Amino acid sequence: NVTGRATTDDGATWYLVDGVNWVAETAVLTYGTCGSVREVAAQVIQQPVPNVSQPGQDSVTIAHNLLPAGQSIWQAFTGPDTLVGTCNAPPIAACDFPSAVITNPNGSIQWRGQEPMPFTMSPTGADAFAYRGRNGLNNANVTFTMYFTSEATWAGVMQIVYDNDPACTHTFNYTANRIR
Repeated sequence: NVTGRATTDDGATWYLVDGVNWVAETAVLTYGTCGSVREVAAQVIQQPVPNVSQPGQDSVTIAHNLLPAGQSIWQAFTGPDTLVGTCNAPPIAACDFPSAVITNPNGSIQWRGQEPMPFTMSPTGADAFAYRGRNGLNNANVTFTMYFTSEATWAGVMQIVYDNDPACTHTFNYTANRIR
């Protein structure tokens, strides 16, 4: 949930998510009336982080107080597929699934879910990560943001645009509970 926005001195726009984490506009796909989101004080915006289109690059130091070290296993709960745009295909019926989060030495994480290959996610703020790129089957563009809401929970949003239906965006809202 976007609860505010701010523009830094360098002209970059940042969105405040759930009143806790700042996410750079360059790290997300926006649609709707983002310009009408209320302006909030910019002095609490964290320093810029790497563009998520280049996962795995060295990053600035960002505190991750809720992210478990090493590998953790999670039960992810999939919300319904929300379609936006002109869609030729019906909504995707996705099931809940176990997932893994693995920390990397450079500050990024690997997220392993239902995809055939893991996503390398770059930090976008404290306990927040994002991925932007191709899916494991190389038939769609994916944007995935996740943020840890406690040591035992995370939430995220995945948007998928398939090559064979480029005017349609599939959006899934996830929550997850830590198993181990």
